[in-house]
Amino acid sequence: MNQKEIITAPKADAIIPSGVVDSSFACGALYFILMERRKLTLEEKKEKALYDKQYYIDKREKRINYSNNYYQNNKEKYKLSAKLYRLKNKDKLNEYQRSHAKRNRDKYKKMQKKWVLNLKYNLSLEQYNEILKNQNNKCAICNKDRNDFNIDFAVDHDHKTGNIRGLLCGRCNMGIGFFNDDIKILENAINYLRIS
Repeated sequence: MNQKEIITAPKADAIIPSGVVDSSFACGALYFILMERRKLTLEEKKEKALYDKQYYIDKREKRINYSNNYYQNNKEKYKLSAKLYRLKNKDKLNEYQRSHAKRNRDKYKKMQKKWVLNLKYNLSLEQYNEILKNQNNKCAICNKDRNDFNIDFAVDHDHKTGNIRGLLCGRCNMGIGFFNDDIKILENAINYLRIS
């Protein structure tokens, strides 16, 4: 380097003449300047992070609407992409689902119960629990406590109208099912039991 050349620190405000100081001092000064510049950059990053967070909050509704509209306009594309992914990774997805179900058995059992109640009887889990509470956690026919059984009570309903009558233990539910919900047959069974 000749005497007139200068060392310029990138993005720094200081210019160090090369002839005035030795090279080790110049390197140290350059390092110091770059480190100061880096500190400013970290502060700027914090300001940008705060700005980005506020921007995210302000534009949230707009982004949600945009995403929903985009999905609605490209539904077939999304479905095809998801289908292709499932076909390509079928074994991997099945294994993950099985292992996840094992780890979260109680959660899956509750989800399945909610799904069946809703699908078969148009009944929410809260409504089921309310009926059970009104029956004092007992079967509507035999009055045995819910805790005496390993499985949940069955939802007893009229097969013609679909109206829910109550919650029964498995044995009572199967019993009236075998009698085809027919009151005359049940009365005949009661009379038969009285005779013997």
